[in-house]
Amino acid sequence: MTTNSSIGHAVSDAFRGTLPSRYVAPPTHLWRHWFDARVAGAVGPGMAVLDVGSGRHPSIAAGARPQAVRYVGLDVDARELERAPEGSYDEALVADVVQPQPELVGRFDLAVSLFVFEHVRPLAAAIENVRAYLRPGGTMIAQLAGGRSVHAVANRVIPHRAARKLAHLAMRGSSYREADSVFPAHYDHCYESALRRTLGGWSEVEIVPQFTGAQYFLWSRFATAAYIGYEEWTYRRELTDLATWYLVVATR
Repeated sequence: MTTNSSIGHAVSDAFRGTLPSRYVAPPTHLWRHWFDARVAGAVGPGMAVLDVGSGRHPSIAAGARPQAVRYVGLDVDARELERAPEGSYDEALVADVVQPQPELVGRFDLAVSLFVFEHVRPLAAAIENVRAYLRPGGTMIAQLAGGRSVHAVANRVIPHRAARKLAHLAMRGSSYREADSVFPAHYDHCYESALRRTLGGWSEVEIVPQFTGAQYFLWSRFATAAYIGYEEWTYRRELTDLATWYLVVATR
């Protein structure tokens, strides 16, 4: 990892294959690196866990759950839930997270969501519903894409069919996502200052901006270096509304 002080040095290092020190793991792993770490420290035996937008790939794999965890999947698409490995869910509910589900109120100790909130709107309704589903003192851990990042801007400009194919090609070596699992994104309030306003009703809120989006550009060292130049500039100026991703940890 680079320790050079100038943006120019960071660009030169990226061109040679060395990324800034905030890349604490290979860039192909960072899309869920911090999420997994926080979830592992939060989930415990006997908990009731809600996975929001879980679909075919539960956020916490069945083999990684502590003993006696009751794991509930919530997804708007029944086909996605049906494609999950056998034993993924103790209960699966087909519903839109922006629509209240009274039967879920107050049931859960932990809610997790991995790259789902950028796909829903209004985000405030989804967040409020998840808060209602938690018990007092319950925790939500969510990882979501930044709505003002380079990637989000490109996703808005390019038609969805083409964007879906490009996203899959760019990330096929860095995530499990199949081409047909790249869904339209709205990015409603998906930047730090808006997220803080949206989470105003929670008792504790932590938002961690992540400036680690080089994985989208690893297909070209020129593209990687150019992107790192931009990312380094936003990172050093603490332009947190432009971050690639956000980790949100909130307590009801």
